[in-house]
Amino acid sequence: ADDVQQKRIRLLRPAMAVVVIALLPFVASRASHIRIGHPPMPEREAAEFVDRAGLHGRVLVWFDWGEYVIWHFSPRLQVSIDGRRETVYSDNLIDSHMAFYLGEQTAIDLPARIAADYVWVPKWIPVVPKLRNAGWTAAFEGPQSIILTRPGSAAPHMTLLTADSTPRAFPGP
Repeated sequence: ADDVQQKRIRLLRPAMAVVVIALLPFVASRASHIRIGHPPMPEREAAEFVDRAGLHGRVLVWFDWGEYVIWHFSPRLQVSIDGRRETVYSDNLIDSHMAFYLGEQTAIDLPARIAADYVWVPKWIPVVPKLRNAGWTAAFEGPQSIILTRPGSAAPHMTLLTADSTPRAFPGP
């Protein structure tokens, strides 16, 4: 019985190798781009705006967007947090970000505490109107995201009414 099983394994190995080799181009093409776009995701036009406007400095960013910003704009833009949250950042910083996103009064000064030049977040989160009331202005505003600049900033402004809905893949904008 063992001889029969060993013979079957010897016969299956080349067949499995052929299957693996046949699948390699498909797997490689899919691995070179990771589909993005699950809400919320910043618009492609937001990335183009950041590039054209030459924004640089510190950005308080929505935690899911930190790696996106690092990939496209580092070292020009330094993020406040990214997807490595629990492995790199303190519990205090993570909690401060969550409270800030929720618009809690105790965290509204987070951009000043971390010397942020910009805040790039989904435009519907509770902190956005509070920042506008505090003098932050929209440098970019699209259907999904908003990039706010601190009071007195001379950054250019762009408002986008509709965004390109073409499926996106990382590392594209």
